[in-house]
Amino acid sequence: AEDDNRRRTAIRFLALVESFKLPPAQLLDVGCATGMFVDEAHKSGWQVTGLEASEWAVARARERCPQAAFIVGFLEETDLSRSFDVITAWDVLEHVSRPSKVLRRLHGWLAEDGWLFLNVPNVESWAARLMGRRWVLLLREHVWYYSPATMAALLRQAGFELICTRTHVVQFSMANVLGRAAQYPGVVGRLSQRWANLSWLRRVIVRFPMGEMNVVARKAS
Repeated sequence: AEDDNRRRTAIRFLALVESFKLPPAQLLDVGCATGMFVDEAHKSGWQVTGLEASEWAVARARERCPQAAFIVGFLEETDLSRSFDVITAWDVLEHVSRPSKVLRRLHGWLAEDGWLFLNVPNVESWAARLMGRRWVLLLREHVWYYSPATMAALLRQAGFELICTRTHVVQFSMANVLGRAAQYPGVVGRLSQRWANLSWLRRVIVRFPMGEMNVVARKAS
């Protein structure tokens, strides 16, 4: 079920990319994890390279998409001699210590007129404002949070032009949502645990904004 959710997300991310740039072209997926997005991009006709710090994750990614190229290493410590038409970094920029330095590095890896696609937490989203301290994206591993304005300023300093930002809508099966709710104590947890095992609920997909934004930028000429 979790893989199904990741696959749906990868397909949506790819649709965003291909609304601005179509294959065949060279694509680098930074923080590629176990290669779900790499696999979808490869099937669509992209020449894909995945960069990921976890050797375990890259091993899974190679099993999933043996036709793609993979590099094990930290973004800040990796040197690439080739350029890419598109770079994607989904859920990466909130984890790095120096986002401005990372963006400059990605800028150097992009071909002229290359495209950059990101997904980051949006501190100005209605989910963040409504939930306050209980916002689900307030996590210890998130070093930075962004708004459309701060994202535009960071990108401009790194040599990019912000094209647009869009609300990212997550998709989960109802069984997955109930499985998470089952971890809570009380009546809600007990009922969720009972319902989460109903197989037909895996086919019921719910969509809602969690407070993330897609960012589309282009290398400035």
